[in-house]
Amino acid sequence: SSGINAEYGGAGFVSSDKLKALEQEGVDSVDKMMLHGYLHDTATYQSEAVKRDDLVCYSYESLMSDPAAFMAHFLVHIGIGSEWADQALLAMGEDSQKNSWLSKKNVEARAGKKEDVSIEDGAVEFTRRAAEKFEISVEGEEMRMVGLFRQWNE
Repeated sequence: SSGINAEYGGAGFVSSDKLKALEQEGVDSVDKMMLHGYLHDTATYQSEAVKRDDLVCYSYESLMSDPAAFMAHFLVHIGIGSEWADQALLAMGEDSQKNSWLSKKNVEARAGKKEDVSIEDGAVEFTRRAAEKFEISVEGEEMRMVGLFRQWNE
């Protein structure tokens, strides 16, 4: 049995029919399954966004490059009003992940340290092919998605 079947099928997370369908797509590992799922979700968003005018895609880079402009636009879009932007930006200073490995304390302790993050061999090329199949444009080594429908500040 494949790695994906052993890790997910054996635990009952994914049906055997779904596993067979994924393996026919070349999804033969957990890394590839996670990447395939993410791209599938993005493609679903894209197809839904074409039909609706109330969906906007916000990137993390947009938030980090100009938090005030991002927050003002976001709050207006969801109907709250930009007058709450300053208060929302104050909340960004709080540590919402206080008791996790993503806490500010833990992230700052790792800052500047090279961390080994490994993705199974073949997963990157698989992702490029899957993105092409889902008609999602990716660029760079980090495969950042670009050209998303109704992407704000891009």
